[in-house]
Amino acid sequence: MDQSFEAFYTEQIEPELGRLEELRKEELRRVRFMWGSAVVSLVLAFAVMTPPLVIVFLLISLLLYFFFFGFNRKRLNFKAEYKKVVVAKIVQYVSPELVFTPNLFIPESRFNESKIFLGDPDIYNGEDLVSGTIGKTHIEFCELHTKDRTTDSRGRTTYTTIFKGIFYIADFNKHFQGQTYILSDFGERFMGAFGRFFQNINVVRPDIVRLEDPEFEKYFAVYASDPVEARYILSPSFMERLLAYRKKTNAAVQFSFVENHMYIAVPWSVNLFEPSVRRSVMNPEDVNKIYTGVKFCTDIVQDLDLNTRVWTKE
Repeated sequence: MDQSFEAFYTEQIEPELGRLEELRKEELRRVRFMWGSAVVSLVLAFAVMTPPLVIVFLLISLLLYFFFFGFNRKRLNFKAEYKKVVVAKIVQYVSPELVFTPNLFIPESRFNESKIFLGDPDIYNGEDLVSGTIGKTHIEFCELHTKDRTTDSRGRTTYTTIFKGIFYIADFNKHFQGQTYILSDFGERFMGAFGRFFQNINVVRPDIVRLEDPEFEKYFAVYASDPVEARYILSPSFMERLLAYRKKTNAAVQFSFVENHMYIAVPWSVNLFEPSVRRSVMNPEDVNKIYTGVKFCTDIVQDLDLNTRVWTKE
């Protein structure tokens, strides 16, 4: 934890943690009671060989729940309160021009507009929207989880993840008219010339664009409606930054440039801003991890030098 954030933590966040810890403990007790009641109900019902008694035992458990914990519609939710108090303050600390809205996420129409992933997802969920301006660049990002649903001939339904991670939209610092896609290139990295063959017979996206940067092409395949414009977007210095960002994330990050916006999809299995009800909130390292996660998400403006405006875009 750096010194400036440590001072912020001590002054702004630490005084709130005691209240949040009590909320966490209360919620943990409720969760354990509900799970324990369900397990005991099942065991008792099958012990007396009368499965319908599960409903009776569950109703008894429900009455006991209200007896011990009461009924309070205004009861604060631990995770929602934690995000409101801790994550929102950290986002404001990183940049006062940013707003954190935990229950919102980037609309599906904007996700589809990026065309990083083709086809509309059947399941589209998200949370933890951060939006605002960093320097000259407007940026918004959130956590998304999108899935496809398939049903076989026997009526069995399967869900397949399309994307799970951090999804960004940012103003780009150059004007452009066409569409350019920079997609993680599994083919060339692992199959060499054979992978390049399948790139060239692509029938879904615009034509592939070959760039004179062998290392960049090991990680990315570039498709563009206008090859000249793609090379205008992908200056040598910008390709270096994209490659450095790919290595920094250590993930199959993908980009698209559509309607003067830059879209970025970073696969991420960990929920960056979600506190655990099973862990005490009194550990400053957990708060520092959230700060590091917010910085990881916002540093993209600096990592890709998006605040530097060329003469065509001020």
